[in-house]
Amino acid sequence: QNKLFVLKDGSQVEGQFVRRDSTMITVRKRNGQLTYFEPELLVRMDSVLVEPFTDAGRTFPNRFSPYLLTGLTAFNPEKGRFYYRNTWLLLNEFQYGITRFWSVGARFVTPFPYVLLTDNYYGTGRYEGNLSQLSTKFSAVLDPKFRLSHNASFQSEPYSYRGIGGRLTLQALATIGSSQRNATVGYSIVVPKAQQFYYYPQPGWPFPRPQISVRSPNRSFLLLGIMQKVGPGLTLLSDNSINLGQRYYYNDNSRGRASVSTALRIDRRRHAFDLGVYSFIYEKPLLWQNGRSVRFFPYVGYNLLIGRD
Repeated sequence: QNKLFVLKDGSQVEGQFVRRDSTMITVRKRNGQLTYFEPELLVRMDSVLVEPFTDAGRTFPNRFSPYLLTGLTAFNPEKGRFYYRNTWLLLNEFQYGITRFWSVGARFVTPFPYVLLTDNYYGTGRYEGNLSQLSTKFSAVLDPKFRLSHNASFQSEPYSYRGIGGRLTLQALATIGSSQRNATVGYSIVVPKAQQFYYYPQPGWPFPRPQISVRSPNRSFLLLGIMQKVGPGLTLLSDNSINLGQRYYYNDNSRGRASVSTALRIDRRRHAFDLGVYSFIYEKPLLWQNGRSVRFFPYVGYNLLIGRD
């Protein structure tokens, strides 16, 4: 039985109701094509509510609008659901929507000691971004096409050679567009609690050496992301960050000027695969081996939605 969905802009969509969550309403039209729109755009449905229609087609919306590739958008995880993301088979992330506008999360690295210490991972600049972390996110819908969010996370650094402590990351994000086609811009500031230790030799006294402790400086980043539905089961994503502050440490993402990543998301009903390229642009004069300024790495990600529809 077809239903008529009337939207705020006066347009009408006729079809069978498929599903609804906090980010979209999915409807199957007469020709079998799936269409989707934001819940805030719906004015009324001119019939009684029908039973959910089982999606047996091959057209899938992107249900992971809160996730870019290494970062986030201003979309909040759906209330009452767990979102899981794995990146590079190493970084495991969980997000849970407590309300429509508040979520919490955690992440940890799969303990592969040899892989973690190899130059292909540690030297990429992603190492410091991939330690254990607890986070929370608050979002606000100012308009069906405009969302804001504030993210806060605390990341431990128990094995850092720079000292004992952790770091607090604060992010402000703005996302313009729908859950299927949007652009995100944001600002991030990293406040380390660890101390930087320097040891200077003292003539005639090999031990103990004099030590100077200096607080690690704050770091700031400009965040830019794009999410674009390009096919029945494909979404194009680009996730980038630009270092606005001092390049201070040796092997972390403050050493570089920027990171750039692009991938295709293969959408399915409850999960998605991300396949693409991640690049790290180093800062002069601290270039990587042989004076290279850019390194390229394959990007592999997996997203899973946990919970009943």
